[in-house]
This record gives sequence, structure tokens and C-alpha cells, in this order.
Amino acid sequence: MREELTLLDPQSRPWRPAEDDVLDVLIVGAGQGGLSIAFALRRLGIANILIVDRSLPGLEGPWRSFARMPTLRTYKHLTGPDLGIPSLTPRAWFEAVHGAAAFASATRIPTPDWAAYLDWYRRMTGARVQNGVEVTSLRPDAEGVTVETGQGPFRARHVVLANGMDGAGAWHVPPEVAAALPRSAYADTAEPIDPAALAGRRVLVLGAGASAFDAALAAEAAGAVSVRLLARRPELRRANPFIWMEQDGFLHFFRSLDDATRWRFARHFHRFGQPPTEATLEAVAASDTVSVLAGRGVTRWRWNGEIQAELTSGEALAADFLILGTGVQWGLPLRPELAAIAPATLLWRDRAPPGEEEPSLAAQPYLGEDFELLEREPGALPGLSRIRLFNYAALPSMGLTGSAIAGLRCGVPHLARGIGRDLFRAEAGAQLRSLEAFLRGEELPPFDSPAAIAALEAKPRMSRAISASAPAPSRATIRPISGE
Repeated sequence: MREELTLLDPQSRPWRPAEDDVLDVLIVGAGQGGLSIAFALRRLGIANILIVDRSLPGLEGPWRSFARMPTLRTYKHLTGPDLGIPSLTPRAWFEAVHGAAAFASATRIPTPDWAAYLDWYRRMTGARVQNGVEVTSLRPDAEGVTVETGQGPFRARHVVLANGMDGAGAWHVPPEVAAALPRSAYADTAEPIDPAALAGRRVLVLGAGASAFDAALAAEAAGAVSVRLLARRPELRRANPFIWMEQDGFLHFFRSLDDATRWRFARHFHRFGQPPTEATLEAVAASDTVSVLAGRGVTRWRWNGEIQAELTSGEALAADFLILGTGVQWGLPLRPELAAIAPATLLWRDRAPPGEEEPSLAAQPYLGEDFELLEREPGALPGLSRIRLFNYAALPSMGLTGSAIAGLRCGVPHLARGIGRDLFRAEAGAQLRSLEAFLRGEELPPFDSPAAIAALEAKPRMSRAISASAPAPSRATIRPISGE
């Protein structure tokens, strides 16, 4: 990988002046998106970067916490974090660790292997990460962004929020559940759930998406005596819109579409969501413990030492524990660190076509060309565009590029170039002064060795005269093209 990087970027070097008290870029989130963005910026010669993550090392992202699926939902040939370097691809890593035959026989990459690949990627790309840092507020201004954290403030010229599925909202707990049940009786699929709390118990799972099915199988594996999955939909959806989106036309050019067309695409993706994989459905169908109750909603929740659920079908169910696969509720005010900038931020409800309401989707930010937040009223919050959103909420504006592994190969270089362009424009005057000093002989380019320059200058000057014995260059005969 290092040899290939040397061949691709033989003179890659920082061009920004280092400042101890101001970062060029602060990235929030050390998962696959944050690590890839940091690497892309470094390949553009932007080195004054820091990634912060609230999790402990190795627990960034969902892969070792609440990602309960045995394999990724994307097929094994995925690329993205590698940024075009063959030896940095997931396949190259997998074959080096497990062998080519293991890759050939796999359909998807096992989830633990993906987590291990990201650990290796972090080491190989030299990412600078501070773990255990929770961002509490963002205060942009015309010169940069002040980022408050529990460990003290940071100052950065640009901030990237690569903070996952709920980065512009919060995991949704239905209010009727929170009102009726004690907190110890339920958990969201995004939370760690102690397997011992499920052993020998009756479990209900609410939801019909991929995470709900994964949680149901995990409950069975933990020793639950029964797992019943409640789905309001009468039929389970098999089509996965995210697989459809993994095509170059959509990945590269979606953001160039007009607002009305992007909105209609996004409505389809939002309504269908991420269905379980074929392997997951087959495992549920073969299970004697897990059953799916489709076409049933819950009209009332009660607690009398156990969970009581009254269904729209007239049935009543009893359970010991409830797992919520109810997704994310969108809205910047739901994130404490975004609450202050929320009133000034342009949302999709400000641009969606009239008569095509979708309240949850409309609460997502309307992003600019390079993933940046935009002001609802120009001048209301200078510097807001210095904050870029590279998480699931970017989907209506940018397509899959900020929302999934498959989109990294298109979205990450685009975002990095946008930041690099803004940094270069901001110091064009300093760059011009540097050039003028270089032309006066006052500066040397950083890739020249002073020792080599001194040795060259110590040599006698060589005559530029051509030796009389050298043959004279021949004159070529120029023949006109017929008709010209």
C-alpha cells in the first residue's frame, strides 16, 4: 500500500502553514467516513487535521456495538475507503488475512472482519484521532468554527460531521412506549443489549427493517424462549433501494439533479428503508423461535410486571422485553450540539415541491454543492457553510455518497476537494507572496534538498555551447495534407 501511494503521490506534501491553535479541519466521527475523509485531505496536502470520537478506540461506528448482522449488507466487491489504491481495498486486506479462496467463497464480508479492516486502515493511513471526546456545541463565524467538547474547546477552519446514522437526529422511541413502560423493559436496536437480559425471556421486536430482523436473530442466539417481530406492513419488502443506488450514474451525478427530482428519489429511499438481506430472511424462516406478525400495529402498551401489547388485529401479546427497531427521528434540534445553529439552517422543507409532504424527510438539511450547511436567510449565521454534513442526513441532497460504504469512493474525494478549494482561496494572497519570494530566491520549494542545491552551485559553470563535432540537426520535410 505504501509503495502504491508513493507511485501515485510522489510529491504529496503539506502546503498549508501549520497553526498550533487552529486546525484546518476537525472531523467528528472516527468511523469509515471520518477516516476516509482524513486520508483524502492528507493526499491533497492538508495535514492539520484532527478526528474526534466519543467512543473508546475500536468501538467507533456500529460494527462492534449495535451492528448485529453477521455480514455487511453490501456485496463483497465494495470499494471506497481505499480511494483508488488497490492494496488498501477491503478485498486486498481480506485476501491477505484469509486467503483468496476465502474471498472467492464469500458473498459478503463478515461484520467482524470489516471492523478489523477499519482498525488496519486507521493504522496504515496514519489518522490522528482523539477518542472519548463528545462534542457539545458548534459556533461558526466568518473565520472558522469553535467546537465545544467536554474536554475543552477546539478551533477549526472547517468541521465535518461524519457521525453516523443519527448524526442529524436521534434514535426514535415512540412516545407511547416511553410513557407506558419502565426504561428497563425496552431498548433501541442502536443500544448495546446484554445477552444475559434476554436469556429465557419472551421478546418483542418492533419494526420491519434490517436492524429489527438482526435484533430478532440476536435475541434468539442469546437464548430467548420466543421472539415475535411486529410489523405494521402487511407484506415484507424485499427490494433494497440501497443496492440499486450502488451504480456510478447515481453515485456521481445525483447531486446535479434539480430539487424536485432529488426529492422524489429521496421519498422512495426514505419509505422503503433498508430491508433485511436474503440470508437474514432465510434464517428467520428456518427459526422455531422467531415469528413475524405482519400487518399489525400496536394500539396500546401497558405494564403490570410484564409488557402487554394490544394489537390492531385485536390480539393481545405479553412479553418480558421490547426491542425497538423504529429508526431515526430527524431534526437538528434533537442533537444538543446542533441546537444553536438549527434555526438558521436551510432544510428540505424550504425546498420540497408543494403538495409532496414528508415531514420526517423535510426536516433534513438542504446541503450545498460540497456537503455544506446553508443559511435559510443569507447573512443570518456567517460561517455556517464551514460545517459539512457527511452522514445519513445527506441522502436527499447528495444521494448515497455520505450515507453508506458504497458511496465513499464518490463522496469522500468530492468533499475533500471542496474543503481544499476553500482553504486555498482563503490564502491566495499568502500563496502569491510565497511565489514572489521564491522567484526572488528567498524561498526554496520544500521538496528540494538544501545540500543538493549547495553541491550543484559549487560546480563550475558548464558552457552551453554545442561542440563543433556534434552533428547538426537535420531539417524535417513537412508535407502538406492533401486538400489542406
